[in-house]
Amino acid sequence: MPKIAFLIDPIDTLLPHHDSSIGMMAASIQLACQVYFFETQDLFLQNHEAYAHLTPLLSTNLNQDIWYQQGLTKTMALSEMDAIIVRKDPPFDIDYVFMTYLLAQAEKAGVYVTNPPKTLRDFNEKLTILNFPELIPPTLIAANKEDLRKFWDLHQEIILKPLDGMGGANVFHIKPRDPNFPVACEVLTGHGKRPIVAQKYLPEITQGDKRIILFYGEPVEKALVRIPKTNESRANIAAGGSYIFADLSERDRYICEQIKPFLLEQNISLVGLDVIGDYITEINITSPTMLRELSIELGHDLTYEYMQSVLKYCA
Repeated sequence: MPKIAFLIDPIDTLLPHHDSSIGMMAASIQLACQVYFFETQDLFLQNHEAYAHLTPLLSTNLNQDIWYQQGLTKTMALSEMDAIIVRKDPPFDIDYVFMTYLLAQAEKAGVYVTNPPKTLRDFNEKLTILNFPELIPPTLIAANKEDLRKFWDLHQEIILKPLDGMGGANVFHIKPRDPNFPVACEVLTGHGKRPIVAQKYLPEITQGDKRIILFYGEPVEKALVRIPKTNESRANIAAGGSYIFADLSERDRYICEQIKPFLLEQNISLVGLDVIGDYITEINITSPTMLRELSIELGHDLTYEYMQSVLKYCA
């Protein structure tokens, strides 16, 4: 019986009918796996071997208020696991980096860790797009306010956002002659100490921000299109956006084909690709979500299919 451990945020903070992590854990039980969960603070290293305080997930019933049953937490070597699924949300801070080093020890012991610790560490979700300059909007990474101002002067309307955020948090839409530009720079850069992302504003955002899910480089059949509220430039569901579904366009499929070799080379099993108009704006590899919503639209469980792929790969 395969043993699979999920590194997650506190389980009581997860939403049973939304979070993809819960779907994956429930699917793993259906696939006759022994399932465990743990958090970053449960990890430790002793005599060059990675351990964790793991809690068994015994069963799930997503239609009940108390939707899961757990066993007694036990300390185990991570080398006992067949696979570790990393589902820790950003912010990608120094604690996240330390986590990847500890998980790398489990990987060295032969455990299939996905997405891989080195990949999580090396490929920031906002910066990975720079590997595909022909597929992205004009982009600047900088901390200096004058560098950011020159970019703004050139493009007139831009988006400013932190390198380590998620869910649309601290994203600023800067318009021509916008008086908020100085304070946005100060807040995001810590008065010039931290680099941030500046991108040319894409007016196609009013038509939605596509989330395209890829398993092992292959896109699922449809995209979830996040639509911003009126007078809002952020389409994120966490920022109040709504969503619809759409078939992948020829451009979407072209983008997926262009990044597929990179994903396969880096052993990235699960990606949430964000596309506005004709351009990639982010490549999300930490804990891509929206699989549950897409599953309902498609009529088949993507989290189950993903875990089937994981089991085949680690076998």
